[in-house]
Amino acid sequence: MKPEEEVELLLNEGIPFALEMLDKYGEFYPFALALDAQDAPIQVAIDPGEQHPESTQVLALLQEAMQKGAASGDYKATALVVDVTLQGGKEGESTDAIQVGLEHNSGYCVNVFLPYGKDEKGEFTFGELLASPREGTVFSSLPPAGN
Repeated sequence: MKPEEEVELLLNEGIPFALEMLDKYGEFYPFALALDAQDAPIQVAIDPGEQHPESTQVLALLQEAMQKGAASGDYKATALVVDVTLQGGKEGESTDAIQVGLEHNSGYCVNVFLPYGKDEKGEFTFGELLASPREGTVFSSLPPAGN
């Protein structure tokens, strides 16, 4: 598989889980997924050490766990899923979005965003997926893997 196809496996796992959390709780803590050597998506486990940690603490622990998995060769791709606010939408308005930061050990990196909001009935509505380049943070200190 190409790097783009491998990270898409993680995107296809991450977005549905984020949507499930939004539907149940109206928000979600950051979480991460990784693609192991057998191309199986797995959840990146962390122990935040407290019942309701700050999102920034969770992000730092997830980043550290992904970097360790990458350095040990356990992960060939990662996805960091975060609830964010995008600025500069229609008429300069902001909108909530699910951000999936995808990275591959080949050096391929991209952010994918799924904008969302609520309609008059309180039901979630979703925009189109948006993508933009991302600077790598997980595999950046490792030599690129050949594919």
